[in-house]
Amino acid sequence: METTNPIRPWRAEIASWVVTPIGQIVFVALFLLSLPLILPFVSFGAWKRSKRQTKRIAQTICVSCGQQLGIEAERIADEKWLKAMQENRKNNPGIRSRIYQLVHAICQNCGAEYRYLEDDDALVIAEAHTTTYP
Repeated sequence: METTNPIRPWRAEIASWVVTPIGQIVFVALFLLSLPLILPFVSFGAWKRSKRQTKRIAQTICVSCGQQLGIEAERIADEKWLKAMQENRKNNPGIRSRIYQLVHAICQNCGAEYRYLEDDDALVIAEAHTTTYP
């Protein structure tokens, strides 16, 4: 005797349909057809996050020297990050490492390093907010 969920019997029907080879092909086709609708929203969200981060960095005053960080601080941090990643790839060829950029701005006057916290939309000194990743 086959038992089905009395509250939601349609779930068993959907699950049995998707498991078939034709169901899998239809599922993959629907996913691929929906990508042109999904990708613009995803890329727009990434663009907005990047603009919000740049705006916050440009408006922040350095706690060490009192100068405004500006867009140059983000460029310096990105160049330092790119150089470190190139050196890492050179020293460890063929290894894909999972390393996160923890410094998002570096003051051009005193060299203070800042990390951007997206949830709080704030910059904190990188040494004060250290996080270890597995």
